[in-house]
Amino acid sequence: MIVGLDEIGSLFGRSRWAIARWIRTQGFPAARLPDGKWFTTMGLIEAWTLERRARDPIVSQVEE
Repeated sequence: MIVGLDEIGSLFGRSRWAIARWIRTQGFPAARLPDGKWFTTMGLIEAWTLERRARDPIVSQVEE
């Protein structure tokens, strides 16, 4: 499990604000824990990435 927007952002080389925007606007797979922190898993990220690429084969990386 990957916890915190900063940790998630570090996987993509993006800021916590970019990840928060992806959650709101692009359906990035993250949920809140009871303490308010965001979390996700590599499996969810991979499925989200594959689904985006299937819809738009030109997408080679996640757009900001």
